[in-house]
Amino acid sequence: MKLLSNNPALKLLIIIILGIIVGSNYNINGIILLYIIILAVILSIISLLFKKKFPAYLILGLTIGFCISAQLNYLSFKAPNKIIPTSTALLEARVVKTLKKTSYSYRYIVEGTVDHKSLPAIKNTSIILNIKGSNKKPFELFAGTDIACPVKIRLPHKAVLPTEINEEQYAASIDVQWIADATAKKISIIRRNKDINYYRELVVSAIEKKIDYLFSEKNFGIILALLTGDQTRVPQSLRREFSLTGTTHVLSVSGLHVGVIATVLFILLGIVRLKWLKLIIFTILVAAFVIMTGMQPPAIRAGIMAVLALTIITAQRRVSAINVIALSIILVIIFSPNLIYSMGFQMSAAAMLGIALLYNPFRRAMTNLVKIDTKISNYVISSFAITFSASLIVSPIVAYYFKVFSIISPIANIFIIPLYSIAMIFALMAVGLSYISIRLGLAYAASTDFLIDISVWFNKYLLKIPLSSLEGSITILFSVLISLGLLYILLSNSRKQFLFRLVVSVCVCYMALALYNGTTDIRGIKVYPRENYVAAIIPISDNKTFVLLSDRKPGQYPARDFSMEKYLLENPDSLLIGYTGNVGINITDKLKYRRKIKHFPVSLDVQKKIEKVLNLDTHLPQIIDIEKD
Repeated sequence: MKLLSNNPALKLLIIIILGIIVGSNYNINGIILLYIIILAVILSIISLLFKKKFPAYLILGLTIGFCISAQLNYLSFKAPNKIIPTSTALLEARVVKTLKKTSYSYRYIVEGTVDHKSLPAIKNTSIILNIKGSNKKPFELFAGTDIACPVKIRLPHKAVLPTEINEEQYAASIDVQWIADATAKKISIIRRNKDINYYRELVVSAIEKKIDYLFSEKNFGIILALLTGDQTRVPQSLRREFSLTGTTHVLSVSGLHVGVIATVLFILLGIVRLKWLKLIIFTILVAAFVIMTGMQPPAIRAGIMAVLALTIITAQRRVSAINVIALSIILVIIFSPNLIYSMGFQMSAAAMLGIALLYNPFRRAMTNLVKIDTKISNYVISSFAITFSASLIVSPIVAYYFKVFSIISPIANIFIIPLYSIAMIFALMAVGLSYISIRLGLAYAASTDFLIDISVWFNKYLLKIPLSSLEGSITILFSVLISLGLLYILLSNSRKQFLFRLVVSVCVCYMALALYNGTTDIRGIKVYPRENYVAAIIPISDNKTFVLLSDRKPGQYPARDFSMEKYLLENPDSLLIGYTGNVGINITDKLKYRRKIKHFPVSLDVQKKIEKVLNLDTHLPQIIDIEKD
């Protein structure tokens, strides 16, 4: 256990994670937590008096973990595993952040009071507010604005369908408890405050105008995402293409981009002789960039890590990458426990820990295999070692969230990451120099466009390679097997051992996948309760499925369900769809123009006969329990 003894921050992180896992299984309230802290202090003092450092260290880590888990339990709202309908409420809140804006729709994070007719007033709560405007009369709010309006409000939904986004997890990651909808004409602006969020949006708005002027229209969304963290303008098709090659992280502000900025700042601040003054300026500028880009979880982690590293260098201490990474993760989850739920933070932390732990072993093993000592070979080996060490841990997380596994990710990252790193530096120089000379700004902007165009072309070329990526639920198993196989193969000490382990890994993967395919060919009946209707998916033969869309109430508004539409569009079977009301009719209408289906209305008598065949105890439109099979 030399790794843990040489890296106390990593050891503390593992103990804290253990404490969080244990604490999350119990409802630790404030009084119990106080007793735990007092007992921990007493036991730690006793351990130190007897010169037993490890027990004190263990108690400290577990106590921090219990505190974090108690905070997470307090912040999270344990909603019942049922469909809870949208209801009306009055909202008085302040705009904190703009998430998305188009010509007629807007999405903000607001904080304030929800006055629900069936509940006491809920104060100091965070809400994602979706606002529908008008094409004729554009509507926009800035951060810092106090508003009041009637809203339709609901709790974030769990992901029920494979095509759904897990709203509950996303909301928890950004510390949001509600999702609300409002119309622009019913919003009253109470006052406009000029806080830090307001000034951030002013700066972002000015940068957005510069980007619009300097760069080509097709690359506008990418540049905006790189410099401000606003990913809403990146085309969905482009994002999907990059996700299939495992390079989607370059399209948003991630630890990579903060690392690039930190490196440039460190070089530029080389002229500052006073070390502590350099540290202060560096910290201010890195913090300003993180705030300007919307304080994305990976950027926060990378920013803390960069400041910690320079602090250690300034104090003339030996820098341990593992300790710095572990300590930055500890600081982030102590001050913002909700970021544990953040997908971006999880992937960023996993990638950095993977690089810190596995880069050197992988590089040594690959050097022993290649045995060519040139600058090009060293660069290629180092690039592959970084990519493999990061992908090994991140790939299962990506597969879990996105159901995508990229086989060509190592090759794509080797070429695309350097291109985007240089493009980001050129983009910053283009925007900065444009205030001095428009010609200089346009020159750097043209170079940035050229680099991005090359990366997009190369990414599309890689996608033409057969089996370049896998999609679907099988990717989770495949990513875990590939990660374990890579770990087993890349730690080989000789070429013979490398070939032997490669053959063994391929055989194990093949047998596991064959077994997986054999056990997942079972087609069962699925019942999916939705807010306005209930869908019953009933296989009737090997390639034919009957879908019953049963409205909860007669004469409902014909609402759309994009997740269900996508799910049925992706179903490979021949579909026979029956509907009982307006919502079912609307979903069927959207489907019949996009794929071949058979559809017909279902009477109440026929629906009751179907319920009897399915052995349902509850009338189908009254089912509200999620995941009822």
